[in-house]
Amino acid sequence: MASPVATSSATAESPHELRLGFSDSFIPADRMQRAINADYWHTPSPSSAVEGMPVDEADAFLRQYERSLYSHIYNTGHFFVEYQYRLTHVVSGGIDANMAAIGATCKVTDGYNTVKANYRNHIYVWSALPTVRFCYLEHPHIRLYLSLGLGYTSYVGTWDNSRILRHGVGLNVTLLGVQVGGKHVFGGVDLGAFNAWYATPSAMQWMPFSRMLSASIGCRF
Repeated sequence: MASPVATSSATAESPHELRLGFSDSFIPADRMQRAINADYWHTPSPSSAVEGMPVDEADAFLRQYERSLYSHIYNTGHFFVEYQYRLTHVVSGGIDANMAAIGATCKVTDGYNTVKANYRNHIYVWSALPTVRFCYLEHPHIRLYLSLGLGYTSYVGTWDNSRILRHGVGLNVTLLGVQVGGKHVFGGVDLGAFNAWYATPSAMQWMPFSRMLSASIGCRF
């Protein structure tokens, strides 16, 4: 471990840190496909719903009937930028800002399987989290730390032609952070988790597996 004198000197010379990073969502596309289409697969087929109906009533029912099928589903993972100011050789504070997006194409059909509407859906998750970091091991070329971020997050976009806006609380925990490099430039890996709580619980279904494993590059100045 570096001596207290060397650490204090390094802190005084380069107290600022800025890094850019990315984390995959770790939600497989096929799992997202099944989850987002759960209502579709559990909706009775139009043919079974009109059994026994008079022809005119059945025709009217089938024309008004709607089912939505989602495809081309994507999840970008999280892109983030973090700034830290080192207060002591152990503690630093700053802010973490990150963005993620999910989307899908939706096809709405009637009981005759005629397309009634097509939608291109996009949802964006934005977060700004004040973050405290604790560095518990430092060598000239490696640092180990843990951190906790808690702050504001929003969920905004359009889904099936409806405007969506949610506000909530975001939490990001780094259980193990590793930075390797020189005095001013480094690369890092974080192991942790990001989650968010909104007024609408359904908005949480894409969050639990976010930022479990992050990679970043950064500089100190």
